[in-house]
Amino acid sequence: MGDPNGTSIEICKTLNITSNNIDFFIDNNGSLSGETSVVIYSASAGAKGDIAFGNNNITGSIDSNAPTDLNATVFGTSSNSFSLNLSASDDNSVYYTIRYRRIDETNIIPYYSALHVTGTSIYNAGNKEIKLRGTNLGSWLVQEDWMTGDICGDQRSTINTLYNRFGAQKAEELIDLWEENWITEKDLDNIKNLGMNLVRVPFTWMNLMDMNTREWKPDAWERLDWILKECSKRDLWVILCMHGAPGSQNGRDHSGVSGGSDEQAASEFWFGANAPANQTLYYEIWETIAARYKNNATIAGFDLLNEPFCQYRYTSTLGGDVLHSILYSVYNNTYKKIRKIDPNRILIMEAVWDPWDLPNPSSYSWSNVIYEYHNYEYSDYDNYEGKQITSMTNKINSINGAKNAYNLPSYMGEFCYFNTPATWETGMALLNNNDIHWTSWSYKVQAYYGNWGLYNCTKRNINLSNASELEIRDAWSNSTVTKNTNIADIISYYASNGIDKSPTSGIYYNTWTENPSGYTASTIITGLKPNATYEYIVNAYDKYGNMTSDLKATVKTLNTEEQDSYDYWVIYRDNVSDMSNYLDLRSNSFADWAGTTSQIEADKYESENAMAYIVNSAKGSWFGFGIINISGTYNFEELSNYKLHFAYKTNYNGPLYVKLGGTNGEYSVEFSPISDNKWHTQEIAMSSFTDAGMTLGESTENLIFSIVSENVTTSGAIINIDDIYYCKNQALPIVLTNADNTKNSVINIYQPTPNEICITGIDIDTEIELTNLSGLCVLKTSSNDYEARIPTNNIPKSVYIIRIGDTVGKILLK
Repeated sequence: MGDPNGTSIEICKTLNITSNNIDFFIDNNGSLSGETSVVIYSASAGAKGDIAFGNNNITGSIDSNAPTDLNATVFGTSSNSFSLNLSASDDNSVYYTIRYRRIDETNIIPYYSALHVTGTSIYNAGNKEIKLRGTNLGSWLVQEDWMTGDICGDQRSTINTLYNRFGAQKAEELIDLWEENWITEKDLDNIKNLGMNLVRVPFTWMNLMDMNTREWKPDAWERLDWILKECSKRDLWVILCMHGAPGSQNGRDHSGVSGGSDEQAASEFWFGANAPANQTLYYEIWETIAARYKNNATIAGFDLLNEPFCQYRYTSTLGGDVLHSILYSVYNNTYKKIRKIDPNRILIMEAVWDPWDLPNPSSYSWSNVIYEYHNYEYSDYDNYEGKQITSMTNKINSINGAKNAYNLPSYMGEFCYFNTPATWETGMALLNNNDIHWTSWSYKVQAYYGNWGLYNCTKRNINLSNASELEIRDAWSNSTVTKNTNIADIISYYASNGIDKSPTSGIYYNTWTENPSGYTASTIITGLKPNATYEYIVNAYDKYGNMTSDLKATVKTLNTEEQDSYDYWVIYRDNVSDMSNYLDLRSNSFADWAGTTSQIEADKYESENAMAYIVNSAKGSWFGFGIINISGTYNFEELSNYKLHFAYKTNYNGPLYVKLGGTNGEYSVEFSPISDNKWHTQEIAMSSFTDAGMTLGESTENLIFSIVSENVTTSGAIINIDDIYYCKNQALPIVLTNADNTKNSVINIYQPTPNEICITGIDIDTEIELTNLSGLCVLKTSSNDYEARIPTNNIPKSVYIIRIGDTVGKILLK
């Protein structure tokens, strides 16, 4: 037999499952491993489906060479930061890591640092033993209607219902509304205040990909990026758990697909004609996650697959040996693929349900691995017969045997002791006394379900099949929770009991990651000490983990009195190659306020990205959207003589206001937009805000840009926004790439193709000159029309000085 790629596969053993009328093949070790792609075909008519024992193919071509010609240039320093321009000669997107440490004193290794496994314990970067204790963010990215009170079925049904009833745009807005409110920054504060150090984040492939096209979503990483960023701020580690694989690994609603009465048949990740493609997609997702978050110390580990087989693990006619074989094959394949990209990441493998459902890791040469277990005893909710504690005790006894035999840590990823607080007291002590890491299920549920949650929300009773859009919005925008005092304080005690969070000392590199859309990036390393010398090491790597050699250098921060003064403070702009000295605030994100606006697809202005919002509020009401700075603490007093610059395009007919936040509150300045639905630029002196009473000073979490109205004149209007920055002198006169020809700029420059630049808004016979940064002229010509198209196929891709008549600026040829 051969696979679709022509690789020969030796058939060593044939097992015949007559009750399911399926013939399939398996090797003589009970598993398939290595780099062979295997597709199993059903051999008899009427079979339920095919079984796939793994598929190691990586979609797309693999570039075996790492990105080349890595460059990192320091373009700004301050008392607590330095800024880098990064570039690598690669036609594809690359990722960057910047490791840095202070070299003029002994490094402090923080308690919250990168984790690794040694023997049966978990250690941080300072080799301090760590006890992971936390909770699950259940029903956030994988909705489970019993937890919320909403009638929505599984995740696939929820998405289909919303799309069919409201259309794609409204459906995505509603899903965003859910995700923005089910777990908020306040919820993470609650978890931190309980003394926990870990959250487990269940997600499905449908969070990242369109389930129909199987293409990556434009905003695929928004939620995972956000949770990692916010947990990092709060010193919380994160386990990313694949709760729902393509096709479903168990046919349960918590995988995103419910199989009803035949969960095994619904598990198309394992069974059926689609299984090979589903497994290939699963591997691609984990490879992409591994590359995107390589070296991210906030991540405690990757939980590879939640509850494989689940309910039919002990009832399937396939039997344990067969189920084990296909599970071990997928675990082994995933392990190998992630290890090629990130050799240091802890990988977590789940047993369903007991230690004997996982192999001895040494038989596969697995290392830096944790084995995970779940425990729910449903037959004695109130522990009248003592079954809650007996069940957990029996599970722990078997876990301890496996832990010592396998020489790896054990983790109780999900559990609940249900109704009785005294049972929780006894049960939590059991876990801690046996050195088992744990995350309770779950952080939050509807109050109707009592002790399933540390916090409770009100029951909604929203039926998605007939509720109005307004009813759904109203329910899903409610983020109110109340503490479950029955158990929260009990769990809090056991979360923090016996934990030593003191730092250690030694050589320690902090890690900063950048994931640009292309192969160039700018970043600012913050949180440094004044007048200190730092070593930094930069690497670029592709999606397969191929990495450049180290680029190493040192930089010294300034004394506080030497603080750099930036020419630009950039809030929202794609291309910054024409800015010689700038503070980068672009890591902050736009947000609409209270549903008064909704984000929609924007028209391009400065480059590929712009923002657009539609006004939802009725006439006479209010609306707002804007950006809050959460990227660091800055002295905004330096902006007292600056101007705020932005571009807009709107059909809104009426006055608008720009609102900013100072140390004494928020203040607004009115401007009158031109409502011709064309691009215009607007500049407002910062003195206008200080004249209105705002005080500028050292601030964080302050409003750095917003558009508001307290008296809506045009409901349904669309406001496009782009090119937002504070500038010391004149605003930049030209837009450098991918310009929209409809905007009202004097001169527009863009690249319609990689080998051509186009200049519009010029006079006939305008002289055009392109000079490299060494001063060498590489092109000189003049226009013969009001538009000039200039071939650049013989000009190296780089940054150049461009002169168009009397206008001078910088341009990046891509």
